[in-house]
Amino acid sequence: IFINFLFLVFILKLNIILIENKQVVFNNIVAGGKCCSTTGVYNPDTHLCCGSNITRIEQDDDINAGCCGNDIVKIGNVCCGTIQYDNDEGSNCCGNFLLEENQECCGGIIYDTRAKRCCESDINVNSISTTTIIDVDRECCGEKGMEIGFTCCGGKGIDPLTNNDEDAKSSCCGNEINGKSYNPNKDTCCSIDILNTETQIITTSNFVASGLGTCCGLNNRVFNSEDNQICCPDSQSIDAKIINFDNDNNNNNNNFNFECCGDSSYNINEQSCCVSQLNQKSYVLDNDNDINTQQECCFANKLDNKDKQKVALYDPVTELCCADSGKVVKLIDNSNENEKDNFDNSQLYDSCCNGELYDSKSNQICCNGKLGCGDSCCDSTAYWADTQLCCNNKIIENAANLQCCDTKAFNPETHVCCNNVLQLKKWSNGKCCLDYHYNANHYTCCLPSEEQIQIDLQNKESDSFIGAQYVRCGNACCATTGYVTQAQTCCLGVLFEADPESDYICCGIAIYNPLDPAMRCCCDSTDANKPECS
Repeated sequence: IFINFLFLVFILKLNIILIENKQVVFNNIVAGGKCCSTTGVYNPDTHLCCGSNITRIEQDDDINAGCCGNDIVKIGNVCCGTIQYDNDEGSNCCGNFLLEENQECCGGIIYDTRAKRCCESDINVNSISTTTIIDVDRECCGEKGMEIGFTCCGGKGIDPLTNNDEDAKSSCCGNEINGKSYNPNKDTCCSIDILNTETQIITTSNFVASGLGTCCGLNNRVFNSEDNQICCPDSQSIDAKIINFDNDNNNNNNNFNFECCGDSSYNINEQSCCVSQLNQKSYVLDNDNDINTQQECCFANKLDNKDKQKVALYDPVTELCCADSGKVVKLIDNSNENEKDNFDNSQLYDSCCNGELYDSKSNQICCNGKLGCGDSCCDSTAYWADTQLCCNNKIIENAANLQCCDTKAFNPETHVCCNNVLQLKKWSNGKCCLDYHYNANHYTCCLPSEEQIQIDLQNKESDSFIGAQYVRCGNACCATTGYVTQAQTCCLGVLFEADPESDYICCGIAIYNPLDPAMRCCCDSTDANKPECS
């Protein structure tokens, strides 16, 4: 008996320890058994695990009834939370309680439907759906509800009878959750769509702006064209602003009209809006009243030293736009009063160079704002590419079939240029190793790191070639060592005397024969005795 007692104490201690470690071992093996919490093992055909209780299913029990808390639900009962009720009393629950006649559940609270009603918010606030119980003679709106027939706005009711009151806030700007009441006779409801550039989600901002008119961005003001105002760049832009313009001189002029030019306004009958494709900026320019045709914008195709772009208006019929400078040149000169002295250059010139007209089909070319004879540009100087050569912005005469080496021209049949150093061509299969020309039939160029090259340049003698010290015997490089690939093998910068066509291959910085059962490549090592090789 004493031995059995000690064994029982040992088992209890073992179970306590295992339970603390959230692992339990039971000695009673049940065929097809399941664990019931930390209580024990049970047969699901004869027992139920309810909470932490294992209960035998009696003949009068219904196995499909399930659990209610720690007990089996009896036949004919209703389980509300963890409490059982006779279903003769009802079948609907609210938490742990059974609903009676004329009762319903609102967010876990029981209310009498004869005196109250439940309001559930259609819009989640902070991702939590809200419920409110109000009197039955009121409609849902906010926490206290509102009178029947009212309009819900921001959780408060608006009396419809105030629509006839000019001083009352009788309208809603927004919705029942975040709306705001306002006086439509004095103020304006604005609705602006705002794009979140990070999430690409569009949200609508509703707000009340002072005054009657059209909303302008997120300003708390409105504009009215009848009051000589315009909203630029447009009413839906977040950073839009209201611009006032002078209409005193145009009250009786029917062709008066203002429009936006970027974030500015302009009179379309007297001005032009020019939008640059180079920097996306907008420019307002005054029209030339002496020109009857539609004027166009002339942009310089580059920014000046102050990051500004030249722009002007021109008449495409009588003038030419010089895109290289943004200047306008007249093609038809109407400056002379004598009509016979007028001349038309439109048939002679089709291009201009820094304001100077020329014919692009002729032997002229514009080089960085300078006009010259030739077919190519060498910086700002024109030259003929068939007889001349441009070497580092220097023109070399009589240079047909020659090539450039820095600022010098050379014959590729007799010389070679290595890193801007001109030297005799000694080998037909020669290559460059930085500034040194070598025979690629017998040698190769094995360069070290860029840092090492810079160190070597500082220590180089003035009349020597820096690349000469990196030329090695062989046809390939193993790190900075030359070798012959037909007789040697390079493994991560380490050279071995082994024919690459043999069975030997690299294992990290070592070499081994994979057909040898005594050798195996493990973790960049050929030690077959290492445990990870097993």
